[in-house]
Amino acid sequence: GTKRFSRIEYDHARGKFRKQFKFSFDIKTNDSSAGIIFFTSDKLTENFIILYMENGHLIYKVRSSKDKVGQALQSANKYNDGEWHNVVLLHNQSMQLIVDDSLQDESKPKAIGRLEVDELFMLGGVREDQEYGLEADVSKVHSFNGCIKNFNMNNKPMEKPRKFDVQPCPENLEEGNYFNTGYLLLKPRYTVGDEIDIKMDIKPRNVTGLLLTVHGKRDYLVLEMITGGIKFTVENGRGPITTTFSPERTHYLCDGHWHTIQAFKSKNVVSLSVDNKLMPSGIGDHRSKSTDTGGALFLGSHRVINKVRGITARVPFIGCIKNIQINSDPVIVAQSMRRGDVTVGQCPTN
Repeated sequence: GTKRFSRIEYDHARGKFRKQFKFSFDIKTNDSSAGIIFFTSDKLTENFIILYMENGHLIYKVRSSKDKVGQALQSANKYNDGEWHNVVLLHNQSMQLIVDDSLQDESKPKAIGRLEVDELFMLGGVREDQEYGLEADVSKVHSFNGCIKNFNMNNKPMEKPRKFDVQPCPENLEEGNYFNTGYLLLKPRYTVGDEIDIKMDIKPRNVTGLLLTVHGKRDYLVLEMITGGIKFTVENGRGPITTTFSPERTHYLCDGHWHTIQAFKSKNVVSLSVDNKLMPSGIGDHRSKSTDTGGALFLGSHRVINKVRGITARVPFIGCIKNIQINSDPVIVAQSMRRGDVTVGQCPTN
């Protein structure tokens, strides 16, 4: 889904579902915490059926008014590999979670009573008013970041979907984060200080765009694409320190392949390498060594991209970014970091 509460709703059941049921669908994602895949409940979320993905595993839960603790199953395997997988949820005395015709987990027979859920079935997310009732059962309530198709109930296809902020699923996907005018708020406050080492893989679709930036009252750090090249700038308070990469071909970085960018700042020296080719360093005034920022760390654009100082590329980055590291620590990109049109966890390859 494109937003936090993106989903597809169906309000016509195909057969019985309050005492026994069979739901099935095909899913595909690269995101290990892809979110909610299937959900149905009563108005107070006391009775519910839910399937979601966490750390690559599928988790299937059922709770009723009679059994307030509920029952939960978890897949033995991980399924965030970018391939299609068929998932079946069974309930008839016991629960079964089946993936690709393989039984992943099964509950012991337990009388949980009649499931007083409404005749409303959701794929890929929940309504905003249902979020609070799920927080104790699901660590992060957000819409599914991936593809779902072939939704069946009791072996019959579900019909008449109502769609809320969902997009057609591209068939060709790969791991990464796709930026289409939006950005990621990596950290609400970040201080660069004396040293920083930034590394990422990019697959741009435009020759100009802002990659990463953080500002303070006076100092700043900016990594950007400009007419096919890369520019890395740091301001420590005594004038900008810059190093650049200028390819022979303007579209060298926009060739449909991944390229590795590494930007390193140590005191008053800035260095830049592109695809392991080191550029000449930029050297600034030795009397000013610390980059005293304290603002937000942005990836892909900036909240006020047309006003903030030190930026040449006044347009957002368009394309894919993955394998982001700050000081050798991998940045775990979460859905909550998204601002605007960004797809977390997967990139179209076409």
